[in-house]
Amino acid sequence: MIPWWKYVYTFALGSAVGSFLNVVIYRLPRGGSLLTPPSHCPFCCEPIAWYDNIPIFSYLLLFGRCRRCKVRISPQYAFVEALTGALFCWILYRLSRDSAAFSYARLFAFVMLAAALVASTLIDLKRQIIPDEITIPGIFVGPLVALSFPSAMDCSHLLTLAQRIYPGLGQTSSCLGDRPMALLTSVLGVIAGGGTIYAAGVIGKTLFRKEAMGEGDVKFMAMVGGIIGPISVMLSFVVACLLGSIIGTIILIRWRRTRIPFAPYLSLGSLAVMLYQAEILGILSTYSQWFSELVRVR
Repeated sequence: MIPWWKYVYTFALGSAVGSFLNVVIYRLPRGGSLLTPPSHCPFCCEPIAWYDNIPIFSYLLLFGRCRRCKVRISPQYAFVEALTGALFCWILYRLSRDSAAFSYARLFAFVMLAAALVASTLIDLKRQIIPDEITIPGIFVGPLVALSFPSAMDCSHLLTLAQRIYPGLGQTSSCLGDRPMALLTSVLGVIAGGGTIYAAGVIGKTLFRKEAMGEGDVKFMAMVGGIIGPISVMLSFVVACLLGSIIGTIILIRWRRTRIPFAPYLSLGSLAVMLYQAEILGILSTYSQWFSELVRVR
């Protein structure tokens, strides 16, 4: 059981990360530096004092306006800070439910991935791009974390699948040890994540004679796969497609929009699998059994 004060600390840390993500979302697509100049009002360019830069609280105390020029500042800033803090807390809650398998290394990897998902999603919604500055370094984060902290990687699903194909792999994995298995899981996740999107793009281009997936999506899911592993990242793609088909149809009917960024759905699918993989697998298993019974009856 995680004490309440750790959630407070986690939310504060997450909102501080969210404050930095606002800088990333605003400056990265414009080619600006993330370090200089210091935080400033986008309208009057006045530097923001530290007491006006406290996540969420400063925005509320100033009623969403610049202290100097009084121009209204987008609520996106407070929203991203609150969202990131809430995600950090929710990840802590979900991981802490299984105290035997809880790992601070996995917690670190998951919250960093969540931060990357938030920034990538907002940038893709605004600019229809996923910056390489986020995804390419992110691809190396998973293998490095797996090599340094093997407990960050969940190798159980990969081992179960491999043992079904070749039962002797159980002894082989025991001989390899935790660190090589964690690294292998992460590397296979990178390949599976990028490869799945790339294959979907090739198939989509062949069928519809137009680009179905961008290179940014390929690198994006390679980054995700490096942290959550090959089985999970492929399941994330399935969930993202289901969400995209449902939400995309609603948007098409309601607003007549035909071009919709895919990164938000990939992010939602990745977060869903990252936190609720067992439940999703249970639902899919139940549905597959129901479908089999339905076909058998007919």
